Amino acid sequence: MSTHLSWSQYWRGGAGESLQAHPASPLYGFASEYFLKRISTQESVLDIATGNGALLRRLPLEHGGLRAGVDYSDISPQLELRNKHSFVRMDGSRLGFAASSFDWVVSQFGFEYVSREPALAELFRVLRERAQVMLLCHREGSYLCAHSKQQLLEAQLLMKSPLFLLARQWSECFHCEQFERCELKLCMDSLFAQIRLPKESSLLLALLHGVMQWVRDVQSGRYTGQQAQQIVNQWVIALEANIERLAHQLDVALGTKDQKYLINEFKRQGFKAKTVAISEQGRSLAWGMYFSRGG
Repeated sequence: MSTHLSWSQYWRGGAGESLQAHPASPLYGFASEYFLKRISTQESVLDIATGNGALLRRLPLEHGGLRAGVDYSDISPQLELRNKHSFVRMDGSRLGFAASSFDWVVSQFGFEYVSREPALAELFRVLRERAQVMLLCHREGSYLCAHSKQQLLEAQLLMKSPLFLLARQWSECFHCEQFERCELKLCMDSLFAQIRLPKESSLLLALLHGVMQWVRDVQSGRYTGQQAQQIVNQWVIALEANIERLAHQLDVALGTKDQKYLINEFKRQGFKAKTVAISEQGRSLAWGMYFSRGG
């Protein structure tokens, strides 16, 4: 599965918020301090790699300037957002906007996914002379990346396990006498006996819940054998998409060298820089970066 498709599936699944959207989060605090409290009511803003528009959703009601969100994935923002903002499928390294179109460029866990050099060139091209930029980026070695790394490991182990093969085989014989005598607990023991994941594994628990419900539905006659097989195939596709997405996230996380590179590039364009290594309860979360020019 391609990275584009894995992210498209992620957004189509309804993902629309992040830690930034929770007022108690230091990520929200940074976005509020360096973007939401500083943007004037008529200033235009471009949100790069907008996802489902969670960052644009935080704009004050009185804001009346141009509000555009772009993402290379097939995004599906809620209707309320589509009515207020302009969403376009667009690569951040090839922006289809005229030069000097925006007073602001912002991005929440998105700019790091775009090809760096062409994305910077496009960002500087579409910004006006007196412009501001707010970026929240994944930080290499952060708690968020460590969590993603754990999820990636769990997903990879599940893919290598006999779980899906056994589930397919089991669904093929659900109509026979052996199936009728098969109790749910015995089925679960068979499916998970060879999977070596920690008991607190979030993926394992979620999948266990799904498989248990699937078994009940098959036993009750809700699904035919073919339909049961299709559900197993959907699990495989979803897991493959998660593996692709998580690996991509870990690959683009910014190290200290990457962060310094961005600072230097903005300074070359006449921006003043404010960067913060954001953390919470001693756990590293992200890079927060604010750049201003001419103000």
